[in-house]
Order: sequence, then C-alpha cells, then structure tokens
Amino acid sequence: MPSLLLHGSRPTSSSSKKTQHTGSEPSSRSGTPSKGSKGASAPEAALNVTIESPPLVSYGLPKDSTGALLSGQFKLVVLGTSISVDTLRLSLVAEVTTRRPVVSNCAACTTRTTVIHTWTFFEAPVTLRNGTHSYPFSYLIPGHLPASTTSALAGISYCLVGSCTPSNKHQQPLEFTRPLHLARAILPGPDKQYIRVFPPTSLTASITLPNVVHPGSDFILEVTFTGTNSSPTTRWRLRKMTWRVDEYAKVISPACKEHEAKLGGAGKGILYEETRTVGAGEMKTGWKTDTSEGKVEAEVHCGTHILAHPACAVESAAGIAVSHKFIFEAVVVEENRPSPGQPHGAATGAARVLRLQFPLVLTDRPGLGVSWDLECPPLYEDVADGGPPKFEDVAGKGVPGLPEVPRYSSPPAAMDNGEGSSRPSLQRRQFHAADQRWVIEEGQ
Repeated sequence: MPSLLLHGSRPTSSSSKKTQHTGSEPSSRSGTPSKGSKGASAPEAALNVTIESPPLVSYGLPKDSTGALLSGQFKLVVLGTSISVDTLRLSLVAEVTTRRPVVSNCAACTTRTTVIHTWTFFEAPVTLRNGTHSYPFSYLIPGHLPASTTSALAGISYCLVGSCTPSNKHQQPLEFTRPLHLARAILPGPDKQYIRVFPPTSLTASITLPNVVHPGSDFILEVTFTGTNSSPTTRWRLRKMTWRVDEYAKVISPACKEHEAKLGGAGKGILYEETRTVGAGEMKTGWKTDTSEGKVEAEVHCGTHILAHPACAVESAAGIAVSHKFIFEAVVVEENRPSPGQPHGAATGAARVLRLQFPLVLTDRPGLGVSWDLECPPLYEDVADGGPPKFEDVAGKGVPGLPEVPRYSSPPAAMDNGEGSSRPSLQRRQFHAADQRWVIEEGQ
C-alpha cells in the first residue's frame, strides 16, 4: 500500500494485540553503484549527490507547517572517454518499515515504499564526455509528511534514489542511494500550567511544565502543594516525589497482496502497541515547606536519557504513532501537629500517593528556528561573485552593450558659475513677513 504515507487512510486493525517486542534496526540501502554479474564490464560512470540546502526541518505542527526545502546537484561522473546514456532519473522515496510484519520473511509485508517526487533529466539517448556533469534539482517537501522516526515497533525513513541506464546493453544500470533525515521542530512557547485537586483531602497541586522538550535533554518541573494543614491538630507532610517519562508506540502492520487473505481481506492489519520508560528519577529532599501557610514548593530536574534513544512524537497516516506522557507521583503522610519545641509530630498512620499524568511533546531542536519562507534573501555582499558590477569597475571601461561612462577629475565646465570657480553657486531663500513672499538671493 504505497500511498498510505501520503494520502491514504489507515488500515483497519484486527482485534488481537501483540506483546512487547524489540527487533533490529531497519537496514539501509547501499550508496554505491550496483555491481554487475561476473563477466560484466567495469562501470564507466558513477553517480553522486551534493546537497546544497540546509538540514531538512519542518517547523510547526503538520497542519500548519510550510515544509522543508530540498535542493542540490545530481552528478554523473564519466570515468571513460565517453558514455551513451538512455535515461537519468532521481527520486525522493519514503520507506515505512515495520518490525512486526504479518509474515516475518516477506519483504513486501516488512517494507512499504512511496515515491514522493521524481526528476527526469533526460529520456532520449545522450552521449556524455569524460568529466563531471551536474544537474540541479529542488523540491519543497510538504509539511504534513511525518518526520524520520525509529521507534520500537516501526520506522520511517527518506532517501534519494538515482538511476542511470546506459545505452550499451552489456553495461549494468547504475544506482545510487543517499539517505535523508527529515526532522520536525515545534518552537518553544509559554509554559503549561496544570492544577489538580485530591479529594477527600484538602491538598491541591499546581504543576508547571514546558510546552516542548527535546530528546536527551533536561527540563525543570515546578510543583506547589497547598492545603497541607488539613485540620487544627493534623497536617500532611511530603515524604518523596518520583517521576518518569513513558513512550507509547503504536503501529498497524498491513499485509501485502499475497498474504492479505490471512487477515480476512485487503485494507486490514494487526495492531501492535508498546510502552517503555525513557526517563525516570526521584526526589527525597530539597523542597521548601511553609507550615504556617500550609504550602510545599519544589523544583524537580527531569529529562529523557540519551541512551534510551527516545523517539520524537509522530502520527502518520501509515498507521505509525508515537506519543509521550509525564507521570508524577508524590507520597504524603498525615501526622499530628508537633508540640512546641518538637520538629516533627507523631504519624497518624494515614498516607496517600498523589498521582498526576500529563501529555508531553517530544520534538527535535529547532536550531535557528527560521523556516524557509521566512529567511531573508542574501545581500549583494554575500554573493559578491554573482552580484551586479560596481560603478568603479564599469566606469570608463566600455562594457559591451553599455555606453561608456566618462570620468571627471574635477567638475565639468557646465557646472562652473562663470567666475572661474568650480564650485556651483548657492541660493539662499529668505521670507519677508511684510510682503508675505520669498526672496531668492544668489551667493557663494
């Protein structure tokens, strides 16, 4: 189902859910020209790609993003004296790989390929001489496409696939693959604030979290508990705080045309889900307690571990989804108010675990945070070699197609005021209030 990545609907999942499974990384294509069989002549040409555009980053949510601009040079290097080529093409390809296919040894069930765009540089036979032949290409990657992802259940990758078909049938076609990484960055915004109450107690929790976090980075959680003074004789005391970041991965694995009968027909798939922890920690001391106002304040340093390889949030029409949740727990015990001179009171035996859960957006770093459509065009100083000629370089040199510009070491005679001075005459304007008129006076 190659159209699922772009515009198709998700496959219908079956009722069965599989247990947790961690497979191997999806294999990538080779970037070298394909090798021919024994006895075939050595290749007389090679393919290569030079990317000229900045890293591919789609800024904002999929519904608001303007996409990423891809541009570069597709190069055909002729190693021999000359070569005759029938076709030369370059394609932008997206691959969706599932680690739990319907049939494990079926390549069609494991990998689905979508050709997003194809550049055809020539289709008629062309003879090229020795040297490097460059062909520019550019494409605006749509902003709704999912970012490159490698989760525990599936992966999404992009690559450039080039092909060259020589006219000589004894020569093997040339192929070239260049992996691309498409990232999605959501720009930081105001922090999110949450308020939770815990009946039947009088406790209230106020939580402040950043709106986005990045893989392998730290962030600060601000938490405030109020209402710890439950009664005139008892109060709640904070003992411990724990937190963790859970990653939820989901994929719908469809079957290929050959094995779709195993699922009851076309358009159906098997739903797989997995939950894993990509960051965790606890805090037993370090908060501030105000017993007079019944308030506890703390700053907790949280984050995701880089060795856990957390995946960024993604949701694709191909049936792949990755999301994250932040789970926070606080253990409080009830104790009697201490007598004067005693730091702590006797515990009453009552205790509670306050559990909070919030959605967390995990995204790539935005870098400069400027999309392609908001970038300022380059100045002439930045492209001096390709900019317009300067006046000093053109004046008096007779550039073809332009009239010769004369040079003057001093002002010409037409600018003289007639008294031998090269300085032009000056005019002063004075206003006569009595006559209500302006008078122009000549002067030096």
